This record gives sequence, structure tokens and C-alpha cells, in this order.
Amino acid sequence: SYGEIVERLEKLTGPDRRLDLEIARVLCPDVLVMRQRADDSGADPYTYWEYTGSIDAAVALVEEKLPGWQFDVSSTHAEFLRPGEHRYSADLAGPVTYYRDEETGCDDLAFPSYSARGASAPLAILSCLFRALTVNENG
Repeated sequence: SYGEIVERLEKLTGPDRRLDLEIARVLCPDVLVMRQRADDSGADPYTYWEYTGSIDAAVALVEEKLPGWQFDVSSTHAEFLRPGEHRYSADLAGPVTYYRDEETGCDDLAFPSYSARGASAPLAILSCLFRALTVNENG
């Protein structure tokens, strides 16, 4: 599930090729290929996309799965972090919806937004993406 992937992403301290493969299986199976084992005993699923290690790959995934959404990535100076807190953070904001607040009679706007932290910028971006997908998956 998407929630399980978020948990795994938040525990990582760096890139993880096994999780890259799982992300590809879940979100974009068309990037999977079969790769021959070194001992010629068969082949295993493989992806050349390094989602957990590449900002470009993580951003491309956000743009593919949540087109039109805006995102922001930032880092916090190490001296301002609490013990155990990840340095990088990511924010995603979805499309704006305008509505009339019936209580006040005023026009207002709303948009879905998600935040996450990670040990690296790609991990923060992916955590944020999967948080958004988890909510959309669960309705």
C-alpha cells in the first residue's frame, strides 16, 4: 500500500534500489525490464529509474502522477534540527477549488496540500507524493 511505502521512505537514510523497484511496480510498471542475472540462472525485474536517489526522477514521478500540482523542496540548516529530524522537507499543493462559504457568504478557495520530511531531497519528495496518493487512494 502507499502508506507502507511512506513508512519505508521515512526510515531511509539514502537511496534504496529495492524500494525504487517497488515504486516502479506500484506506480509505473511500464519502466520495468527483465535483467539477466550475472550467473545466467534467469532474469529479475529491474528499473533504471533511481527514484530514491535522484531529484529529477522523483520530480518526474510527481509530474506524471499529479499533473498540475505545485511542489517545493527545502533544507534546514543542521544546527536548527531537533535530534532525529530529517534535514529536507517537501510540500505539494493541488489544484485550487473556489467555493462560496455559506456561513459568511464570502467566496473562498481551497486546495489539497501535503508535507513530508526526508533524509534527502528525493526521499522528502517521494514521501510527500505517496502521502497525497494515500489520501486519494482512501478517498
